[in-house]
Amino acid sequence: MRNSSDGRIPIAFIASVAQAKGEAFLVEGNASVPPGTVVERFSARVQRHAFGCVCCRSRSPAAQALSRLSVAYAKGAINTGVLVYAATEEGRASVSAALKDDVVLQARFRLTP
Repeated sequence: MRNSSDGRIPIAFIASVAQAKGEAFLVEGNASVPPGTVVERFSARVQRHAFGCVCCRSRSPAAQALSRLSVAYAKGAINTGVLVYAATEEGRASVSAALKDDVVLQARFRLTP
C-alpha cells in the first residue's frame, strides 16, 4: 500500500488485535501485538495541569503516537497501513480527534473503511 493513490498512509480501526494481520499498530493500552510488528501505544486519558499551561496545549498522546508511526513509515519500517486498536470509546475518539483536528496528521494519514 506504499503507493496509495494520494500518498497518505492508510489507517483503519480494528476490533481486536488477536487476529489482525498487519505490520504496524497503534494500540491503546497494553494489548499484545503479533511479534515482529511496529507498535506505538497511547493512552486516551491525559493528565492535565492548570488550565492553559504550555505542557497541556501540546498534541494528544494519540497524535504523538501517530507522528512516530509516520516517521517509521518514512524510514521504511512500515510498508503498508496502520491498524488502530482502541480498547475504549474514549480511545477511539482520541484517535479520531487527532486525525480530524491535526492538519499535519491529515496530510500524513487517510482513514479507510
